[in-house]
Amino acid sequence: MTPIRVANAPCSWGVLELAEGESAGYEQVLDEIAASGFVGSELGDWGFMPSEPAALAAALAARELAMVGAFVPVALADRAAHEP
Repeated sequence: MTPIRVANAPCSWGVLELAEGESAGYEQVLDEIAASGFVGSELGDWGFMPSEPAALAAALAARELAMVGAFVPVALADRAAHEP
């Protein structure tokens, strides 16, 4: 039987919901995702992790993590939000 591989996301670390104060940086979040046994991460809000592909790939590879998805904050039910 093949084990289930599970990923996580920066929002699980509370870094995207904080309006005030300091939060963990992407390096700490990725370190802790890997240390917790997850095999990948979601990208999180744009700009939280490196937006340069080579830098992001290096950060993930250093922790043997995969990028499994991305968060796009678009209100799909609101047609006016589609164009921007």
